[in-house]
Amino acid sequence: MRSFFCDEAVKYPEITSDGKIDTKQFLQASKSIVRMFDFFGRGMATVKYDVNGNIEKLEKKFNADPKRFKMLNDMIRSEVDDVTSTKQAIEALLWLKRALEYTRLVLRCLVDDHKSGRKTENLVPFCTMAYEQTLKRYHGWVVQKLCALSMRGVPWRKDFLKSLAYDREGMEDVVIIDMEEFLETLDANVVIVIKMYDDWGLNSDKTI
Repeated sequence: MRSFFCDEAVKYPEITSDGKIDTKQFLQASKSIVRMFDFFGRGMATVKYDVNGNIEKLEKKFNADPKRFKMLNDMIRSEVDDVTSTKQAIEALLWLKRALEYTRLVLRCLVDDHKSGRKTENLVPFCTMAYEQTLKRYHGWVVQKLCALSMRGVPWRKDFLKSLAYDREGMEDVVIIDMEEFLETLDANVVIVIKMYDDWGLNSDKTI
């Protein structure tokens, strides 16, 4: 396997012709995102903890009726239509969506920076910018400070890319190519989830 992104478990599902997402594959790929956070060290500790918890909540809902909830859209719609529902899956996917938006923005910065030839070693500005655009508005003061502190621990670009190549040297270009291909399917899935939440009025400005 040439890079982390070549693992089949990492790949997000193809969107169906009617705009739906396979739940099991979506959650499996999201678990792989958590594995990728390990390459960031303590720099992604706060986000990793949050993502793990939300995946567990979604898995619990899915496992309650795998056939009925084969598609992520149907699982969320079931809570929309159920007036007695606690809306736990809706809230869990909302927070997972935000974390995925953050992740894809960080990775997109890496790809664009590499292709431009700059190859910026300090990743903290990328992580900070992505955080400010995606997660910060939903975090209270204490969580914001924790995230800012943890982001100071992100590795240098060369070390992060080497980790994604399983500690092999001279693989930066390959990793960036694989990362960009991964982003295509991640983007497609996030776009569908964003549309789902917009269309069904499921977004919330509540902070933690």
